[in-house]
Amino acid sequence: MTHILQYSPRQFRDLLILETIHEVPVFRAYQKYSRKVGENAMSYQDYEFWYMRFLRGDYSMDYDRSQDPKTRSLMDIPLEIMEQIAGGLNIREKMSLRKVCGNLRTFIDTTPSNFKKILVRFESERTRLWLDDGNQKLDLRRPDRVVEFEHFSVLYDSKATWSMLEELKDDDCLVRVHRHRDKIVPKAIHWEMAMYNMFFALKNQKQVLEEISIENKSLGNFEEFETRLKCLKRKIRGKKVKIITHYSNEESMILPYIDPVTIEELEIEMKDWKVELKSEEDNKERIRKIMETEVWKKAENRTLHCHSKIDFPFELLMDCPKFNLRLEHSVRERSVRRARNRARPFRGRREMEGRREM
Repeated sequence: MTHILQYSPRQFRDLLILETIHEVPVFRAYQKYSRKVGENAMSYQDYEFWYMRFLRGDYSMDYDRSQDPKTRSLMDIPLEIMEQIAGGLNIREKMSLRKVCGNLRTFIDTTPSNFKKILVRFESERTRLWLDDGNQKLDLRRPDRVVEFEHFSVLYDSKATWSMLEELKDDDCLVRVHRHRDKIVPKAIHWEMAMYNMFFALKNQKQVLEEISIENKSLGNFEEFETRLKCLKRKIRGKKVKIITHYSNEESMILPYIDPVTIEELEIEMKDWKVELKSEEDNKERIRKIMETEVWKKAENRTLHCHSKIDFPFELLMDCPKFNLRLEHSVRERSVRRARNRARPFRGRREMEGRREM
């Protein structure tokens, strides 16, 4: 018997009668009740019991629940049945189920979940994450990766993104999904929530992702992402890996944790609009470190997409049998001329593919 029934049964009765008369959904009524009286005033199970009695017109408070037979909980369901239930859920339903209680979280985390693609973009006030399990499709004439990402991804927004939304507090996070009701998560940080859900998707050590794309657009404390990568029991296994950098160093935080055994395609797009290398020597050293990684060496299809205004160090790629290079800005013509001059002695012995995007 909770303390409000012991000391204020009439107060509880009056509150409950109002809710049942207006047929407020039981969980919403319980949330209102908890805000008024206190979160620890009564468990949801007790509240639901009395709510259902009042709803059918039984307003008597003279009932001792201690004599009731023990009720079964969700966790009393046989494991085989639970596995069948979880097997029929999509990724969003699984993510919701694991938030019900600690036991369900453990069950979902220990049940292998296979994903096809993981795409994430971090910004200073917002994070966008798409966990694709292969069940989400758009009716498009041709696949459009950008459109799919915008349509299916989950948005985690801070207060700064929605300053006019009064119910969203400074330390809250607004979770938004296309065609779903927005949800405010109190005392939550957008990038922490996204990382938490992303690394849940990476727990299955046997899965091989078709694609994983990581972009840090403007998150200042991106080093936290590397800290979580270090905690993985196994390197990320993926066929296609794309890294988009804005601080000139993100690839150094990610590539060491990519499994070179499964890699087929590697693309590094160096936008570097937040922090750009000014020195040709620094840029050359950066490219050299990328080429020394096992992931670069093992990938069949390698692409460097550079937005830098510094001349590209082509000499480093002369021993690379095959690669794709995309250059931006006006320096690309001068860089390509320099590359042609340096590549002449290698003709007949090396294959260099340079693709330029206008």
